Amino acid sequence: KQTVVEIPVCESHITIDGTGEDWTQEAFVSGLVAPWNDMIKDQTEVYLCHDKKNLYFLFKVKDNQLVYGTEEGEMSVNYSDRVELFISENKKMDTYYCAEIDPKAKVLDYKARFYRDFDFNWDFDRLITAATIQDDGYTVEGSLALDWLQATGILSDKGELFLGLYR
Repeated sequence: KQTVVEIPVCESHITIDGTGEDWTQEAFVSGLVAPWNDMIKDQTEVYLCHDKKNLYFLFKVKDNQLVYGTEEGEMSVNYSDRVELFISENKKMDTYYCAEIDPKAKVLDYKARFYRDFDFNWDFDRLITAATIQDDGYTVEGSLALDWLQATGILSDKGELFLGLYR
């Protein structure tokens, strides 16, 4: 189901350090669901805001059995717990862009076309991420430059994009 929502302006200055301590607004989304898991909401909280220069995101993930690799290279993210930003410039989603981020802030980013035509050499320029691991999960924090998103056509002239949030 697609819902039109407005991402709020940040209430405070956001520092990308992986702690999420400087976020003051309420969660944008509380609880993600897995359709194969009886649609039960987990305890993930996702926060979003912008300051007219950057889109900021924060995932607070509850997980007592973290999985993440120590291997180098972004493809190792495939074998880790991770959060994901899925972005498309329009409803057709002919081309979409993903950033998958593991508990160590390692990023697998790519551009893709339907059906499973991946370009793993493509990168989100000006993506900043940081993460911290806690006893009961992990926190991923990041930002994407809005002018870069607009220059690449991902963000429309009206300031719109299609965004999916996953874990």
